[in-house]
Amino acid sequence: MLTLTIELKKHMTDNFSVAATASDEDFRKAVGDAIVSGKLTIETVTQLTTVKSTEAELRLKTMIAEGVKNAMLSQAPVVAAPAEAVAPAGTGAKAYGSGAASGTGVTSPEYDSVRVKSVVEQFNDHSTTATWDKSANDYMAKNFSGQSVVSHMEHQPYTVNVPSDRQKAIAGAWFKMMALRSFKGAVPRHLQMKEYELDLVKYAAHNSKFIGEVNDVEYEGEKLAGDLAIKAVLDDSTSGGLEAVPIEFDSSVIFTPLLSGELFPLVSITNVNRRRIEAMKIANMTFGWGTASGTAISLFNTDSLISAFDNTIYPVVGAVEVGLDFLADSPVAIGRMIIDNYGRKFAQEMDNVIATGNGTNQPEGLFNASGVTVVTPSGSGAAPVIGDYEGLLFGIAKEYRQEAGFGAGSRAVFIGTDTSYARARGIPVDNTDDARRVFGMDHESYRLFDHSYRINGSLTNAQIGFFAMNRYRMYRRLGLQVTVVDGSTDFSLARSNKQGIALRARYGGALELSGAGCKITDAQV
Repeated sequence: MLTLTIELKKHMTDNFSVAATASDEDFRKAVGDAIVSGKLTIETVTQLTTVKSTEAELRLKTMIAEGVKNAMLSQAPVVAAPAEAVAPAGTGAKAYGSGAASGTGVTSPEYDSVRVKSVVEQFNDHSTTATWDKSANDYMAKNFSGQSVVSHMEHQPYTVNVPSDRQKAIAGAWFKMMALRSFKGAVPRHLQMKEYELDLVKYAAHNSKFIGEVNDVEYEGEKLAGDLAIKAVLDDSTSGGLEAVPIEFDSSVIFTPLLSGELFPLVSITNVNRRRIEAMKIANMTFGWGTASGTAISLFNTDSLISAFDNTIYPVVGAVEVGLDFLADSPVAIGRMIIDNYGRKFAQEMDNVIATGNGTNQPEGLFNASGVTVVTPSGSGAAPVIGDYEGLLFGIAKEYRQEAGFGAGSRAVFIGTDTSYARARGIPVDNTDDARRVFGMDHESYRLFDHSYRINGSLTNAQIGFFAMNRYRMYRRLGLQVTVVDGSTDFSLARSNKQGIALRARYGGALELSGAGCKITDAQV
């Protein structure tokens, strides 16, 4: 439809005797008649219907041009959007700002404006909940499909998801910043952070939720409170925020142990902010029957009703050697390395301390927990028989088994080596005439008596156990730390053109109640 401007109406009034009070429909009809008669050209109509820019609009367009130029320099893509989304030059709005993420992309001859995309919009943010069906272990995928990982975790400030490219980019950029901060001497030019990587770090500082300590304030999944806290985590000369990291960084590392570990995914995890945890465990009261009228009720002795459940938090460090040019990779690639390399080693280490941790410089493991029922096998040093495995199963009370759940999703599991599992599955129905196996022929299912059989390499073949894993409490102190050793301090690394990167985490843990476990310690070696 023809746009009627003030200029076009005035032209028709002055040159074609159209009354100034005529309706818009009359004006349009007069314009059409004039064009058909050849008295009015299309060029003249176009000129008269084009809205001329005011001085204020010209200034706005100048600011838009400057914004586009800055966006191109920062490698951020530019799209059209309403004028309200435009950030005038000098206002401090950057590509990492959260307010630049909205806009409809509208443009027209009368309405010309742009917005600068947030740096994180360059990366796909599609993410799905981490469930057992995505596990790297096939038998876990089959047995635990559809069960949310977070259902096995306590006091989690966030949901553990399969990391998206955006989360990997944020984690990778933050990792690179922490790694370069640890360099001894000048950082080589090709390893220095690119502008869009700095924008990712700034975006995280302003918009991500953090875990760890900043200026004596403990964050457990909240945004940084104010400029001082942001400065503390960004400024390498400030020690007040070196232990705080974005949730994307922390969850990317924890993701792999959750989906690839044998034992770690089953325990109860509590996030803490102290080096020593002083908790308690409460025993059940007792009742008496048949007390005659007038007879005093026996008092329950509360001396042992409440007992301490104290845990010390121990540091654990995982190290990896990488090529010197590794930090020149994209932040997504660096984030993927964190998950693949460190995460898998971390998964193995967590499983080992849960099984056999010494409780001195490690969390106390299941097989070192005091008070756990010991089952004596039918023959010391001999391969366990069916009755021995039944003794393990019923060595913990039904209330613990019930609490842990029954069926495929049960957190009450057998634990041993692959060799001890093979021996169990090899028990025949009849030693002479029937070669069928008592536990069935589905050997790769890793199950006995409808319970999962978890494998751990830190155990000996003589050690076999059955534990309600939900009763093992793991304390995780929030925040990871990254240190780098390069060729300036290690000659062997310099010769091999490598650098060492170590990630430091802190954990503590123990079995809450001894009745939740049962073990054999002298089976066949």
